[in-house]
Amino acid sequence: APPQRRAPIADVAAEAATTAALNALSAEMQAAREGGRMVMELPLEHVMGSHLTRDRVALDEDELDALKASLQARGQQTPIEVEQRPDGGYGLISGFRRLTAIRELYHKGQWDTDTILALIRQPEDAAAAYTAMVEENEIRVGLSYFERASIVVKTVGDGVFPHEKAALQSLFGAASRSKRSKIKAFIPVVEEVGGFIKFPNALTERMGLALAQRVATDPDWAERFRERMRKADPETADLEAALIAKALDAGTRPAPVEPPKPQVASKAQGYEVVPGIRMVVKDGDLRLKGPGVNEAMAAELDAWLRRTQG
Repeated sequence: APPQRRAPIADVAAEAATTAALNALSAEMQAAREGGRMVMELPLEHVMGSHLTRDRVALDEDELDALKASLQARGQQTPIEVEQRPDGGYGLISGFRRLTAIRELYHKGQWDTDTILALIRQPEDAAAAYTAMVEENEIRVGLSYFERASIVVKTVGDGVFPHEKAALQSLFGAASRSKRSKIKAFIPVVEEVGGFIKFPNALTERMGLALAQRVATDPDWAERFRERMRKADPETADLEAALIAKALDAGTRPAPVEPPKPQVASKAQGYEVVPGIRMVVKDGDLRLKGPGVNEAMAAELDAWLRRTQG
């Protein structure tokens, strides 16, 4: 018997169901991609690490080496976060250390592919992108107070936020009031002397707050500190910390008071002993002149002479 064929209506229904399923899957995948829920494999060269001003002031080489070893042993376990750029590339939001480590491994021939795993985000604006970057670093590694203050200064300077208060509230809204207060205290350090500190991540909270107080209250000290650090150019974090401690100590001690230099009497005019009284000494003759010489002063001098010479 000839094989039975399905009714045309059944074929149409099957095709329609398949198309609907594919459309639904495509829509779900698109929504997942746009919602940052789908891990994408992006070419390394298409990811711009300088898309945002980074909150990391410097990368610790030991930590970066440890990350490279982990990547080589286990692969990339956590995707970076990027946003689509108008030029078709991708701007890095978070994952700067992972991107740096993978790029270095790739260029050394120690990474099998020229791609990196990423989640594509769609932040509402630059402020949201910076907030996401800071939050990710705070959770994973933690920023130093210097780095936190630096990103506040940079984002305000770039016009991302209108002022420091807005930047602090947005970037560190989840932080305690005490923590935000310390970050704010570090801002003058970043602005006034930050460019002269080579190892800012080694700056302790205590030393940083001491610097903040000194910079805020004594502009002349800040200028001397900049010159001191420029000339010293320390090669290690320990040497720099010692220099900063010495500078802070020098700034808190009162300047030595030099004794007044003895004045040589002029034979013609003498010299001013105190304001308003000039003394002339010549050949056994002592004379006091000036508006400060009066009867009350003469009485005090008379009494002093009687006490000391009597």
